[in-house]
Amino acid sequence: MKNRSHILLAAVALAGCQPREKSIRELSEPDTPIVSRPEMTAETLIVPGESAGMLSLNEDAANAIKLLGKPDSSDAAMGKAVIVWYPASKRGDDLTAVYSERKMGVDETARIRMIRVTSPAYTTAEGIHTGKSIEDIRQHYRLEAEASFGSHGYTYTIFGTGQGISFEVNADSLLTGIIVHDSARNAKSGSLPFHPGAKIL
Repeated sequence: MKNRSHILLAAVALAGCQPREKSIRELSEPDTPIVSRPEMTAETLIVPGESAGMLSLNEDAANAIKLLGKPDSSDAAMGKAVIVWYPASKRGDDLTAVYSERKMGVDETARIRMIRVTSPAYTTAEGIHTGKSIEDIRQHYRLEAEASFGSHGYTYTIFGTGQGISFEVNADSLLTGIIVHDSARNAKSGSLPFHPGAKIL
């Protein structure tokens, strides 16, 4: 907790020096009034390999349900599950999702192994959030294209970093989703629970 507080304080100072970027929703809906992105807080800070907001890797997935409420969808089988929440407004593509695993017979707790967020409210200490360009990301992370997937007629590429965080980027080179996971997991090893039909590159 102390480590996360130190990261948050440094991140807030860094973010205060950077201009605000439009969110994916603002870019796709030019007639929608611009709403300021929430300030960076413990509830929205992404820590690679550890957490996204108040959700942490390796914690009981039941805690996520207590925190976010009844999920909008879930898909579970063989001790593995993908759980998804959308904003109350159901507007746009913003979502929060977790992938959990249960080692049946060893550890019956369904533990969070991956977290996926698409809302621009979530941001790293460097100020990376959805809506940023791939060049912005490359200023802070070394990227490797690991997989591609399609959604609603559009193609996206998943870029790994080897640092416990992956980025989903669209054909316009804009960040549309962030995945937090253990640094040992990557798309090429088959860790693609959020996009089961993805193609390994």
